[in-house]
Amino acid sequence: MSKLARVWRIAVAVFLLLLVAAAIGFVFIYNRTPRSAASKGDERCNPSAFDCRQQQLCDVNANCLADPSDEKRYACKCNDGFIGNGFICHDINECSLEDLNFCSSNADCVNTVGSYKCNCHPGLNGDGRFCKDVNKCNTEEQTCSDHASCTNTRGSYKCDCHTGYYGDGKTCKDVDECTIETHNCSQHAVCSNTIEAYNCTCLSGFHGDGWSCKDVDECIETHNCSQHAVCTNTIGSYNCSCLSGFHGNGWSCKDVDECTTETHNCSQHAVCSNTIGSYNCTCLSGFHGNGWSCKDVDECTTETHNCSQQSACSLYQYHWIIQL
Repeated sequence: MSKLARVWRIAVAVFLLLLVAAAIGFVFIYNRTPRSAASKGDERCNPSAFDCRQQQLCDVNANCLADPSDEKRYACKCNDGFIGNGFICHDINECSLEDLNFCSSNADCVNTVGSYKCNCHPGLNGDGRFCKDVNKCNTEEQTCSDHASCTNTRGSYKCDCHTGYYGDGKTCKDVDECTIETHNCSQHAVCSNTIEAYNCTCLSGFHGDGWSCKDVDECIETHNCSQHAVCTNTIGSYNCSCLSGFHGNGWSCKDVDECTTETHNCSQHAVCSNTIGSYNCTCLSGFHGNGWSCKDVDECTTETHNCSQQSACSLYQYHWIIQL
C-alpha cells in the first residue's frame, strides 16, 4: 500500500471517530454558574465567570476549553490518542489497525498511553517508521571463526566453516582427511594432513603427483643389482637374482667354483677348470670329446701311437702298449 493511500485511510478513520464522538457528546457544553467564593482576584470572585483552572470536571486525559463567546460555558475535549466525550476518555490502540500507525512492516508497533512507538525488528536499524538491514558481517557483533565465512541475512548472519574445517561456524576445527579417509590420494601414495587441506606423496618405487602414482621400472636404470644378477621389476619395487654360476642375494653375487664344490658336469675322464660364472671341462689325454663326454682314443687304429715298426700296437685301458 502506498503512503498516500495509507494517509487517506487514516483521515477517513479519524473522520468517522469524530462523527461517533459527536454523536455521544464528544464536545460537552456545560452551562453553570460556579460557586461564589471569597478569593484573591476579581476573576475568582466574579460569580458569572468560569475558570477551567479551578474546575476538575474533565477527564484527566482531556482538555478544558472555555467558550470565548460565553464565559459561563466550557467544553471538555479528549487529548490526542484518546477517544470519548471529554468527561470519559479511553486510550486509542493505534497498533490494532495498520491505518492508525506509521510503523514500518519491518518494525513492531507498541501501544502506549495516548500514543504508540515503533521498534525495528532485531538486526535492523531505524526510527521504526523506516528500518534498514544492518550488515552484521561488517560489525563487531558477528562472532564467526577465523576459519569461517560470514554471510549476512535479513536481520542476522550465518557462519560457515571453510573447506577443510568442520563445526558450527563460530568454532571450526581442521578436518584430518587422512585419518577419516576422505582424501583422494592414490593407493600407492602416503597422505599427510595440513591446515585446511592435505598432501599426497607417491611411495618409493612410484612416481606422480600423489593423486596419480605409476610404478617405476627400476630395472631400466635405477636398480642396485649386482652386475652378475638379473633385475626383475615388481609393483613398487624390484628383485635381484644372481645369475647361474653365482651365489648371493642378488645385490652381491660371488662366483661359484663348481670344480671345488663338485657341482660340475664334467666327464670322469675330464679335468674341470673354474671360470667366472661357469667352468670348463677338458678331456684327459687319451680321450676325446667335449669334456662333458669323453671317449677313449684308439691310438693303434688312428696310428697316433709311438710303437716302432718292429713292434705290435695293442690298445689298453687309457693307454697303449708296445709289443716287441
